[in-house]
Amino acid sequence: MVQAIRDQAAAERADSSATIGNRFYRRTQNRLDADHGAGAVALPSRDIFRRAVAHLLDISPSAPAYQRSSAANQPDRPFGNVIATRPGEVVMLDTTPLDVLAYDPGTTSTIRVELTIALDVATRSLLAWRLTPEGTKAIDIGLLLADVMTPEMMRPGWSDALRYQMLRVPYERLLTVDERLAEAAARPVIYPETLLYDHGKPYKSDVVWRACTRWKIDLQDARKLKPTDKPNVERLFKTIREQFAEHVAGYKGLNVAHRGRTAEEQARWTIDELTEFFAEYVIAVYQRRHHRGLTLHGFPDLRVSPNEAYAMALGSAGYVDCPREANVYFELLPIAKRVVHPYGVELNHLTYNADILYRYWKAKAPYPGELWPIRYDPRNLLHAYFLDPSDGRWHVLRWTHALGEHQPFTDITLREAKRLITLRGRAPEDQEAVAQALTDLQNRTDAPETWTAADRKRHTRDAHRGAAQSRDVQRDDAPVNNHPPLTAVPDAADEETEPGEWGDLDLSKVRAADVWDPDAI
Repeated sequence: MVQAIRDQAAAERADSSATIGNRFYRRTQNRLDADHGAGAVALPSRDIFRRAVAHLLDISPSAPAYQRSSAANQPDRPFGNVIATRPGEVVMLDTTPLDVLAYDPGTTSTIRVELTIALDVATRSLLAWRLTPEGTKAIDIGLLLADVMTPEMMRPGWSDALRYQMLRVPYERLLTVDERLAEAAARPVIYPETLLYDHGKPYKSDVVWRACTRWKIDLQDARKLKPTDKPNVERLFKTIREQFAEHVAGYKGLNVAHRGRTAEEQARWTIDELTEFFAEYVIAVYQRRHHRGLTLHGFPDLRVSPNEAYAMALGSAGYVDCPREANVYFELLPIAKRVVHPYGVELNHLTYNADILYRYWKAKAPYPGELWPIRYDPRNLLHAYFLDPSDGRWHVLRWTHALGEHQPFTDITLREAKRLITLRGRAPEDQEAVAQALTDLQNRTDAPETWTAADRKRHTRDAHRGAAQSRDVQRDDAPVNNHPPLTAVPDAADEETEPGEWGDLDLSKVRAADVWDPDAI
């Protein structure tokens, strides 16, 4: 019987639905009958059988499917097979749903959020992060790489103890190399050598490939369905859930089984506010807290924080200056190769135009195929971008059928508008019909009581991604002609609450600590 239980447990698929006791009992009996003959070996009573299963198996066949799948993926040796000895040698990228619901005041509804992070394996430093509505884009990953090599700026109200100069590095010498460090927060700025990422579609995009080619960064993808190939970043997600997400209003739990009934009603922070809170958590808590899994070569018994590990690593590996490019945002945008017509260029069945194109519609393109590269941001398709090869200036191409009341819209909303006009018997290439469909979608803000859940999600997603795109353009120092006014981004809430406790760290003077108190949030 013991061997039959173990054999049947091994035969159960790890990704199958959880079995109830009767099914596993019946299948085990069938296995005994097949091996020894019908009725030759009888199983004991069901209560004794359940106790035997609990004693023999590490995880019960009736356990939740995600637990059995996780147990099946565990290797036969300890985690941590990715080894790095210097900052930037291996940087892990990954995206996960954040266990916090964001609140949208425009629609008075909640939206699910995804967190994308970059982790330096050698120092366990959290180098960059992006919080986006569900459905991370390739441009978000590309800009995340730029964030890794860009200092994190200090925020108003942050303590001077969180400044870069507090990292115990040769600050004055580094300041002569990168003057941006004067107003930077205490977070390492690292030039990655190798990126380790999973098989998500945004990570395998042309945007990420071009960014890594431009900065001479090696790419290494992990195996499918093998989270153990990225154990450090997977463990970091658990740390973020325990130290950050669980203490924020709107925490929804790890999965549906852990979710409370009123999680949506408790959400009170927008995505922008959550981003500010998370930045404060990283700088004030995570980077300064001693890391149990961080072991320095030659000092196995020394407990250090990621910031201390980075400062010590600079002494042996040295500081590598990161590239600084004024037009990095535009260079990372997706590229569509198009013919320049007298009326402009066509992209996604939309026509974009600007005065600069009249100069080149008869000119021969100095690129393969005689096509001109047109860059666009899928987070805001009201505009496209064109690089003038004569002076290196970027020009904004506006959708020719865009109306004054059109708000920034994403590629997902454009697909929805085309679906609507197709249902009406119109062609998706009819730009006037597309413009009218977009207006119909966006005019529903006049009657929010008629919104469906999809309408609320679409409105919140477009509003946030349009604002994020405007911030990315504004951060770029590249000369841009005819750029439209940038969308104003609301400031994070400045409510004062009681400070929380964070182990051996005293954050009573850091405003970030106020945010993490569960009772206050």
